[in-house]
Amino acid sequence: MRILQIDLTHFGRFDHFSCALPEGFTVVYGENEAGKSTIMDFLQLVFYGTSKQGSDPREHIRKRYVGE
Repeated sequence: MRILQIDLTHFGRFDHFSCALPEGFTVVYGENEAGKSTIMDFLQLVFYGTSKQGSDPREHIRKRYVGE
């Protein structure tokens, strides 16, 4: 499977974010608080979901971005 593009709308710090991914190896980099971890959390949720049931948002990725 190849990811061609990432589009985020109202997820984390992004109102709208779009990024086409070129063929080959892709590195995500940027300044602190630029949203790198938010993008990685989004991909983790899409591909793996979340199985953590705790109430601590540091342990439950979805609760960091979606209200209860």
